[in-house]
Formats: sequence, C-alpha cells, structure tokens
Amino acid sequence: VMKKQDFRLFYVDGFAGSGASTSKAEAERSQDPTLFPSTEVLDGSPTRALTVEPPFDHYIFIEKSDKNVRSLAGLHEKFPSRNIEIAPGDAND
Repeated sequence: VMKKQDFRLFYVDGFAGSGASTSKAEAERSQDPTLFPSTEVLDGSPTRALTVEPPFDHYIFIEKSDKNVRSLAGLHEKFPSRNIEIAPGDAND
C-alpha cells in the first residue's frame, strides 16, 4: 500500500552507540579473559537497521561518545550504498 506514496523513509537512532556490542553473558565472561578468551560481537541497532530490506532512504545516527562516533563512521565503508548521517552530540539536546 505504501510503495506508491511519495515520501522518504528515515531511520533515526538517538542513542546509536558504537554499532556493535557484546552479549551480557559474554561481557560477564570477558572479565577474566584467561578463562574465556573469546567474546561474541553482536550487531547493534545501527548495523541491523542498515541491513533491513527494503532499505530506508536515509539513516541518522546520533551519538555523544567520540569513540562511538568514530566506530559508526566505519559504517560508511561497510554500507557504501546507504545514505548515512552521523550526528555527534547528545540526542537529549
């Protein structure tokens, strides 16, 4: 029904994080890496949104942590066909 409508679909994530995370169980195990040397990295909401088909027309990821902003910048290379905007700052502002 919506395919014939003239609009653009935006995905906005106000607290995007780094784009990936470890599971809670893995995070707890990683406190002693000598016992559990590997950790499972899970796709975060930005990566999951970028893999949705059909894709959104535009993606806006807001993140206040400089480290996470740098990590999100890598999504441009991983998803070159997506229109990604990374907005550094606090989404509450």
